[in-house]
Amino acid sequence: MISRNQLKMIRTLQTKKHRQKYQKFAVEGEKIVREALQECAERIELILVSNPHFRKQDFPIPPSVIWEETDDIGMKSVSSLQTPPGILAVIRMPEPPGPERTQVPWMLYLDGIRDPGNLGTIIRSADWFGITTILFGPGCVDWSNPKVIQASMGSVFRITFMEVDLEMVTTYWPDHPLYAGDIAGDDPRKIIWPEKGILMLGGESHGLTSLVSSLPVCRLCIKRNPGSRAESLNVATAAGILMSMISGSTR
Repeated sequence: MISRNQLKMIRTLQTKKHRQKYQKFAVEGEKIVREALQECAERIELILVSNPHFRKQDFPIPPSVIWEETDDIGMKSVSSLQTPPGILAVIRMPEPPGPERTQVPWMLYLDGIRDPGNLGTIIRSADWFGITTILFGPGCVDWSNPKVIQASMGSVFRITFMEVDLEMVTTYWPDHPLYAGDIAGDDPRKIIWPEKGILMLGGESHGLTSLVSSLPVCRLCIKRNPGSRAESLNVATAAGILMSMISGSTR
């Protein structure tokens, strides 16, 4: 059985402060744990189970991964979910990437995305449309937040994350044209998308807070139906629509 000290450490991973301190995060649920084993088994330190349905021999676990058991009380004490699924993995953070590792055709730049559900959905959509790098500007929720990971449905393991500011974006990727979601922008259906670029999205309330007018940015707005009375479009929905357009035109 796992020790109380180990349970205490796992419980602290619910906060960003301790995830950064230990350079670890936790994921819950059979699907996401299996995704982690497939995508980053070398970074998994421990798998904790409380449900006897989960047996070690049924998982492709390398020798380096510790398999521990606990009871329902122990699992509930470390779970971030109201109804714990009975299986949890502790994973080491990936090494921070340098710009040389992010020379890919298309990337996302996110600014002020504070809602974990929105970020998790954006990550999942990026994975679906083949965008493998997400750049984080100021004010974004931490990608290792438990709610982000749950909403990503395992896609979080297939995306490279990097914290940057706008100056770094234009310095590291000078040949990637910038496209920004903007309420006053042009209709993206009229855009001829290049083979590479950076799609920039901000929070629904404030938009791209760090975007300065001097940057050579193509501003885009997904047009509202004339009969619609909706105040705004959810940022995760907008991201999916724009990524679909990019993916469809650059295949």
